[in-house]
Amino acid sequence: MILTPPLLDATTLPLPMRPATLSERLLAFFDTAAVRLVAFAVLTPLLWTVLGDTRFGVVVTATALASLLEWPLRAFSATVTRMLLAAVRVDDTVRLRRVVLMGWLLLSALGLAMAAVLTLRADALVAALGIEPAIAADATAYVMLTGLRLAAQASMSAWQSAVLSAGLASELSAVRGARTLLEVLVCFAVAMGGLSLRTLGVLELLIVGAWGVALLLALRQAGPGWLPTLDDLDLRTGRTLYAHGALEATQSTPFLLTFDVAVVVVALVHGVELAAVLAVAAGACRLMAGTSLQLGGVIFSRFRRLGVSTPRIERRWLVRRGTDAALAVVGSLTVLWGVLGTRVLADWLDVTPPIGLGLGVAVLLPFAVTSVVAVRYLVTVGMDSHLGPVGAAELMLAVILCLGLIGPWGLGGAVAAIGLAHVLTIGWRAPWTMCRDLRMNPLHFARGRLWRFAIAVLPALLAGLALSGLRAVRTGRELMTVAIICVIFHAVAAFTAWYLAAQRLGVEND
Repeated sequence: MILTPPLLDATTLPLPMRPATLSERLLAFFDTAAVRLVAFAVLTPLLWTVLGDTRFGVVVTATALASLLEWPLRAFSATVTRMLLAAVRVDDTVRLRRVVLMGWLLLSALGLAMAAVLTLRADALVAALGIEPAIAADATAYVMLTGLRLAAQASMSAWQSAVLSAGLASELSAVRGARTLLEVLVCFAVAMGGLSLRTLGVLELLIVGAWGVALLLALRQAGPGWLPTLDDLDLRTGRTLYAHGALEATQSTPFLLTFDVAVVVVALVHGVELAAVLAVAAGACRLMAGTSLQLGGVIFSRFRRLGVSTPRIERRWLVRRGTDAALAVVGSLTVLWGVLGTRVLADWLDVTPPIGLGLGVAVLLPFAVTSVVAVRYLVTVGMDSHLGPVGAAELMLAVILCLGLIGPWGLGGAVAAIGLAHVLTIGWRAPWTMCRDLRMNPLHFARGRLWRFAIAVLPALLAGLALSGLRAVRTGRELMTVAIICVIFHAVAAFTAWYLAAQRLGVEND
């Protein structure tokens, strides 16, 4: 349920970064995917229990809807960052201040427009979701506050772009970590105190406001040249920002945004209670992918030196090693998801064991990881424009398939729709484009990577599904026992995969 500001790519920054202080490193630690994964696993059952099925469903549905509306805003924020970096390179302080001011005004206007849509249509949305009258007013207030939070977050993203462009990456990382810490503390307060949705919405809005103040304080460290005045108002710069941002919005796609589409569709068709279960799976999948990329950061950090001048053989080696590292981590996390996606998740959330949901996410993850590696590569070498139409097609296909499959197959149909839409679009297009640029055989690359994932994961995943399906796991000791058994299965299978890979290493020269 935690919304985070869009992560901006710091690999193209022209300014040297100073070493982070101890306090900045500690705060930045709270913004890591690993910490988010732990907070997610701990907070989700607590929030579900305290808020109840319907109110928790309202929270995740409003969050998913806000993520969909925020999609074009992220493109405009990236455009502001790009124009600021261009001004920094030529030391054009006048243009720099104009971009900061006009970017803030443009993003504020767009955010307010989207907030107005949510505010004016909050009653209709709550009615369409079928919320019972007893909590309808509280749900309506939360949707309206979510719209205001979206507007404030969009406005403050311009200051985030300025802080990053000023070479203050350490300060920005610390500010983001402090915001995440506040969000987690608010979730704990809700879980322990049973706050209303209206109070939760107000607290989330206040956190975004505090985030904006912290960004302005960080930007002051860059000097007075970064703080604009009314004299920097320039409509021509605003028109350029809008034109480039609109083009960026049509050519970019947030990874796994189809989950948000599916959550909203499920909420409107089958109610927020079922959408909440799917949202839990979506959050787990996102956090697993993010954690795998962070733990493989030693390899992925070398992508910063990629470019058209880098020898293809070195790029191919990095892509292969990065894919192997990500698949190894995701394989381990998939085993845990095989447990959490059946009995444990059912006990925590008091729902029918979503075995099909766990299998669906497990099947989707290897394709998702391969796509993440490919998209990361294409963005690094400047070939991300190839992904725009494919990303739009993925969203449209996910909506169509979700509407068609959720009726006869329920939640499993929604997951199948997400996976099928991804595999048919960017799931194959991004790796294929990457392989073509690297002059690799796409089928050989896929076969050489995914078979290791299958050997290392499927036996342990099936064992976890079988063990967790035998009886309900209610205590920490029982959960630990099942987890240890699954880890043993995974260790045996992973050793087998490693041995076979070593045997094929000399044959494939991989």
